[in-house]
Amino acid sequence: MKNMENDRPSFSQWNKPSPPEKILLIRFHAAGDIAVTLPSCNSFRKMFPYSKIDFLTDESAKELLNSLVIFDSVYSLPGLFSPELLNKSKLLKKIKRFSRAVKLSLRLRKIKYDIVIDLQNNRLSRLVRKIISADRWSEFNRLEPKPAGIRVLETFHRAGFKDLDLSYDIPYKLAALQKAESILTDNGWDRSKRLIVLNPAGLWKTRNWPIENYVELGKLFLNEEPSQILLLGTQHMRQKADYISSQLGENVINLANKTKIEEVFAILKYVAMIISEDSGLMHFGWVSGVPTIALLGSSRSDWTMPLGEHTRCLNSSDLPCGNCMKPECIYDDVHCLTRYTPEMVYNL
Repeated sequence: MKNMENDRPSFSQWNKPSPPEKILLIRFHAAGDIAVTLPSCNSFRKMFPYSKIDFLTDESAKELLNSLVIFDSVYSLPGLFSPELLNKSKLLKKIKRFSRAVKLSLRLRKIKYDIVIDLQNNRLSRLVRKIISADRWSEFNRLEPKPAGIRVLETFHRAGFKDLDLSYDIPYKLAALQKAESILTDNGWDRSKRLIVLNPAGLWKTRNWPIENYVELGKLFLNEEPSQILLLGTQHMRQKADYISSQLGENVINLANKTKIEEVFAILKYVAMIISEDSGLMHFGWVSGVPTIALLGSSRSDWTMPLGEHTRCLNSSDLPCGNCMKPECIYDDVHCLTRYTPEMVYNL
């Protein structure tokens, strides 16, 4: 049983000699959080190439997962900010979401999954798992001070798959790759030049590296060898993207707020490097095996840092005020990020 006092994840391991035939994975919420599960999911698919592996997520991430060659079926529920629930009260949103979850779970119950791997571990995911009533399961550890990618991997280990490791060669469907390549070439990508992604998309001031630093960093890359600067992301960073584009000129491909998340994910297949603040795109990069420099600022680096030898993480854990998770800097200078110059980041 689940120990709610200590919030320890419960599990019932798969201990049969034959592989499970039907598996359901669950992860809701932000696209970046869902992306963090993919290196483990990819490795799991390699381990069980003939098993039925399904994924339950939010509607906003459904097409992202459908663009990959990992899952047999992707099921979804409306997110709290979906158009279907947009004008509803907070309480009514939750009621509608839980109601849809019950109906969908009753459908999924008929599939008779051998095991459910709950990579979310909240009330909704536990409700789904209870209704589906699989004999074997495992839960994500939400609070342990480890990177999310490691906690995802350990959820699979607790389920009984001890040999699983992280695999960054995420397999895309051919159509997704062709669409991504077409978007890049239609917007001026010179195939002879490498693409460098700059991503000033941190949500808070304490997660923002100065915008002029991105401009100077872009100049360093452009002066080194044939390169183009690529700007992606949502409306949230459109103004910053436009400014960088205005400063760096014709060597910039500005796609901010012009692509869907599944298109962005596939576009990264053609990227040489990404430098990013704490954001979904940062997670998209490292899980895809793209060399990634993460600028974390006030974020909890023990939870958020990217994994793998292809990543570097500049964070605040060495400071007395580090990992503060505050939207405003108590010293008013965001020292945890401003101490890093463009030259320092370039030379990592």
